Amino acid sequence: MFVLNLTFSEWQTGRPKSLRGLIACASDGEAPDYWVSLGGSGQPFRRAMLKAYPRWAEPVRAFVARAIEAVELADGNDDVGFNVPLECVVEDWRTKGLVDVISVGADAPRARLFSDNRPRFVDPWSMVRRHCAFQAFGGQRIPMAPEGVRLRLYQDAGGAYCRLSDLPHEARAVAERAIGAPSRMFVPAIPDAVQPWAVAAFLQSNLPDHREASAWTWP
Repeated sequence: MFVLNLTFSEWQTGRPKSLRGLIACASDGEAPDYWVSLGGSGQPFRRAMLKAYPRWAEPVRAFVARAIEAVELADGNDDVGFNVPLECVVEDWRTKGLVDVISVGADAPRARLFSDNRPRFVDPWSMVRRHCAFQAFGGQRIPMAPEGVRLRLYQDAGGAYCRLSDLPHEARAVAERAIGAPSRMFVPAIPDAVQPWAVAAFLQSNLPDHREASAWTWP
């Protein structure tokens, strides 16, 4: 489960403001569903479901962009005046570990736009989504979800094995910490050989089970 902490300053007063979001796994498998909740500026939380998403096939910023887009499509935007820069800190709720820091600097497109001499504001979450999409996909358009990570099996005298180096970069970095020594295999000249079941189990454990979300209380 990921917690999103979004901070920025109000456009008119310059006072600091913070919003919070949550992404929680809602089903099992390599392409589970995710509940997404985004805090609004004085409004109820907006919620939606990101369906059948293979978490480990893409980096965190692609995941965040897709999660925010799911809420925008289901529940619209919460436009509010704010100043850039803004910052969105992504944390792992279970470990309290820092996952990513998404910073939108002052060189980003201005949040306060004008149309017919009247101000028009942009949702801060939408600004985060645009920034993440640009970094993950090279533009604001978010493509169709990718296929899940496919395991490649190798054969050795000791039996079948997988290689961690075959996983996408981000998944590989997490898997190297998550998969313990008992799941490793000794294969000459292959230092990253692991039991196939261990990699399969890792790919299906994407985020803590959605039942853990019941312990979460919104501020």
